Amino acid sequence: METSDARTCATCGVVVTGAYCASCGEKSLVREELTLREQARQVWNGLVRYDAKTLRTLLLLGLRPGFLAFEYCRCARIRYLKPVQLFLLANVLYFLAAPYLDAPSLRSALESRFEGRLYELHFDAAFRQQVEASGGAASELAQHFREVHERWARALLALLVPPVTLVLALFDTRRTRSLIEQAVLALNFVAFAVLYAQVGVGFVVGKLAAGGDPATAEVAVTAASEALLILWWTFAFQRFYGWNWRRGLLQAFAMAHLVFPLVIGYRYLLGWLTLWTL
Repeated sequence: METSDARTCATCGVVVTGAYCASCGEKSLVREELTLREQARQVWNGLVRYDAKTLRTLLLLGLRPGFLAFEYCRCARIRYLKPVQLFLLANVLYFLAAPYLDAPSLRSALESRFEGRLYELHFDAAFRQQVEASGGAASELAQHFREVHERWARALLALLVPPVTLVLALFDTRRTRSLIEQAVLALNFVAFAVLYAQVGVGFVVGKLAAGGDPATAEVAVTAASEALLILWWTFAFQRFYGWNWRRGLLQAFAMAHLVFPLVIGYRYLLGWLTLWTL
């Protein structure tokens, strides 16, 4: 290990004079870092800082709409999870929580397709034809349906981001933000939608409507989620684009009503794609 002030970076080969390489950011190793005590301290600090960053990001996502996207686009990024990281974390948390929700969610449980019949025209008939063709029991095929449905749901959730990005670009008539910046806000929105509007609202409504009609619970989740999304978009538009509250509220109503058909389309595609790939 070199001890002179000037040394060569082991990673990129550039001459380094400080603690960090100016080219690649590699930190110079000092002898004290090789002790067991220092290694334990680094592990602890890494866990605490990561947890604090994650918790801070999740709280700001719900409590300060548009703030994370605004901060990211002005290059204030180190204290928060990056947009893709946040989206992936929301995805994982959502699908971990979804099986325990008493109300239907973005995954649209198989039972709600038969009992609610909000979106899937003729889906029940197609499913029963699949049961007859397979020659097995309906319960066995239903279980297989849920497993395949879960895999497709994880893969297809990202499909909501591009259309939301394009809608945001259409709303931004003065082109104050680039398409990539619109995508950052869209990623934050989808993360908020699955965590707060689906898991949060779904949990509360599910508990209140426990044992009731699944179709009624689904309608209640949809209405409560839409109200929450309108509120989120109102503040997000003000913070991210600098719009006044009147324009923010009008655009929020428009966005909520445009997103609802996207979710219906997502669930419709998800259900039929699952059925076709059983």
